[in-house]
Formats: sequence, structure tokens, C-alpha cells
Amino acid sequence: MEPSLPRPYTSTNFPEQFDPWEHGVIVGDNVRVREKPAVDSPIIATLSFDIVEVTEWGGPTGRSE
Repeated sequence: MEPSLPRPYTSTNFPEQFDPWEHGVIVGDNVRVREKPAVDSPIIATLSFDIVEVTEWGGPTGRSE
């Protein structure tokens, strides 16, 4: 499987009811959502191609304010 790269185009095509700076896009099928940002944390949901509210962008690969 080839590596994937999230593309910023999603923020320009957001539905009007979502703020692209407060939401993220799940761009995969059956993406596991964990309780905490750790690989051994319990899985709390599985999402496919969804728009989700982001409460904190920080972290090793996220934007921190």
C-alpha cells in the first residue's frame, strides 16, 4: 500500500454548516478513533469519510496554538 498525504483541498470544499478551522475530514475507510492519542488506547469509534469536530489540534503532527 502506498503512503497517503492529506491534502488541504478539503477546507475549500467544506459544506457551509461546518467551519473548516474547527473540523477535520476523515479521508479513509474504517479509521479507528481512540479514546486518547496513543496506539494502546481503547478504540471508541470507527469512521469512514466523515467530517468531525476537532477540539484540539495540538500533538506531534497537529497544529498547536
